[in-house]
Amino acid sequence: MNCKKLQDGNTVLEFPFTEEQYATMKEKFGKYCVILLGNSLMERLKELNKTVSLDFRAVKYVVSNSYEKAKAHFDKSIDRFFFKDEDLSYQHEYRLVVFDTMPFDHKIRITPFKENEAFVIDTDSIKNIKISYVGSTN
Repeated sequence: MNCKKLQDGNTVLEFPFTEEQYATMKEKFGKYCVILLGNSLMERLKELNKTVSLDFRAVKYVVSNSYEKAKAHFDKSIDRFFFKDEDLSYQHEYRLVVFDTMPFDHKIRITPFKENEAFVIDTDSIKNIKISYVGSTN
C-alpha cells in the first residue's frame, strides 16, 4: 500500500493501483470482488497445513522466457508454480499450491469466514478504500 503522511499528523494507506489498473481489474475479474482480512486467511491456511502439505505465497512476475522461470521448470522446483508473465503483474496474485492429492471436487475446505473477516464489494469501490492512522509513527 502507498503511505501518505498528512500535515495534521495522520497517516493514510491507499492501494498502489493506477486508474487503468482498476479498470483492468473490473474488466478481467468482474463487477464484484472479495476482500479478506489477511490474518484470517493465513490462520486458516496454517491450520490446513497441519493436515495437508501446501505452499502459499506471492507470484513472481518475470519476462516470459526468463532463465529463472525456465530453470525452475527444468529442475522441477516448487517455485515453478509461482512464476507468471510480467504483463500480468497488475494482478498482484498469490497462489496456493497443494502437494497432496486433491479431493475429487477440487475444493480445499477451510473454516468459514466470520462476517467481519470477508467482504464482498463492488470492484469500483476498491479505489476508495483507505486506512487512516492517527498519531505518531515513531
